[in-house]
Amino acid sequence: ILLKSSEKVQLLVYTLRYLLHDDNKINLANLLYFWNRCQHPEFEGDINGYFDEVDAVMNVEVALEKVMGIGEEGRLRGALLKATCLYDFCASLLRIYNMDTLDDAFLNYFMEEVYQWQSGVMEGIESFLDYWDKKKGSLSVKSTKGDAVQIMTIHKSKGLEFPVVIYPEAIVDLDERLVKNDIPEDWVQVDDLDVEPIVGLKQVLFKLNDKGMLLGEKAKAIIEKEKESNRLDNLNLLYVAFTRAGQRLYIIARQGAEDTANLMRDFMNCEKAKELFEEEEGDVATTYRLGSPDFRNPKEKKAEGTQQSMMMDSRSAEWFDRVDVEPDPMKLWKAETGLMQPREWGELVHGILAKIKNVEETDTVLIPYIHEGIITTETAGAIKDKLLQMSQDPQIAAAFGTTATVKTECEIYYPKIGKVIRLDRYAELPDVIYLIDYKTGKREEAHQKQIRTYSDALREMTDKEIRAYLVYLAEDTIEVEKV
Repeated sequence: ILLKSSEKVQLLVYTLRYLLHDDNKINLANLLYFWNRCQHPEFEGDINGYFDEVDAVMNVEVALEKVMGIGEEGRLRGALLKATCLYDFCASLLRIYNMDTLDDAFLNYFMEEVYQWQSGVMEGIESFLDYWDKKKGSLSVKSTKGDAVQIMTIHKSKGLEFPVVIYPEAIVDLDERLVKNDIPEDWVQVDDLDVEPIVGLKQVLFKLNDKGMLLGEKAKAIIEKEKESNRLDNLNLLYVAFTRAGQRLYIIARQGAEDTANLMRDFMNCEKAKELFEEEEGDVATTYRLGSPDFRNPKEKKAEGTQQSMMMDSRSAEWFDRVDVEPDPMKLWKAETGLMQPREWGELVHGILAKIKNVEETDTVLIPYIHEGIITTETAGAIKDKLLQMSQDPQIAAAFGTTATVKTECEIYYPKIGKVIRLDRYAELPDVIYLIDYKTGKREEAHQKQIRTYSDALREMTDKEIRAYLVYLAEDTIEVEKV
């Protein structure tokens, strides 16, 4: 049973899609459609009925949360900003949507899939959605050896045993075929049939049904042989179905008209069955009972190597409202710089600048951070402005040009102090080397001492001129200090 068949799972997925691309009308229409389907299962419309509401939300005439009736404006995006990872955010969505994984196997397995994906990747929303699009055709609610309902054919149940077995649509006519309208055929000699011979035709494809009885005794014999084979197959299936239950067996069979063949009805009408079974006649069905309705309590054995599913109560209180957590900012899903501590902001900026070799790469580096929910477009714009200011500053502009050989987060072992030093930005030109160290906090004397150590280390390795700079990334501007 595929996870994508659950409308609640689809609601979560389209919520992620919308928050990632809030200018996409199709994503928003699907979000509203699946929300309505979850609230009103009897609803039979499609997404075309939601584009008026989509336009209203897009034009900022009404908040999405108001349309959905889930609280104040910005609640969904606020949950995204507070969450520390995708799993945490999805758990918040379940609380907002008042959904519980304990009551829904699809949601439980979806959350488990998110958890497993996050444990190995720990990237952003877009990366997970790419994974989902590739895997949604195979991700399913897995059957387990625990307290779970397993649906299977009788053939697949051979050799297995279950505490409870429910056999619906039980065979009542041994002559009926499991595949309706699948009339068997066989090649027979024309001479064996009571038909006028046809010149040049020696064999015909013969349907083995009751109409064939009219074609002579040999045709009858062929059809009867096929019927006997079918009856034997049906008896074997009944035997397998009736012997899979360890404690309870429920058989659901149609009663049918009195003049029709009905194996179950005929069995219950025999004297022996009347002695064994208790009969209870209802308005629409007759129930026959045999044995005690009480369950035995066999000692439960946990199968070795069986992976137990993690059941999560998604309605628990927001833990981050009560616990102070300081996560790794490179994996944060806080999209506003105002939500970060200065140290977190500094590490984030260092991480981004380390990936940019020259100004032309700025957008390429920043876009994934936006798509993965780590920064907003406003934050990306602020970082881009700082980079442009550095590239235009006459003191260090050459270090950000396309002609420089650039290394970022470059590690060098300096024997004099017996340590490895790390350079934020090393830019080499034919006659000069630029050494740049980024700072996001207040000025300290230790900063100059640190970069002088870096300069001394490089001077022992090259005869080129070394130009060392401290770049302080203030809130609105940058300040370049030569050392």
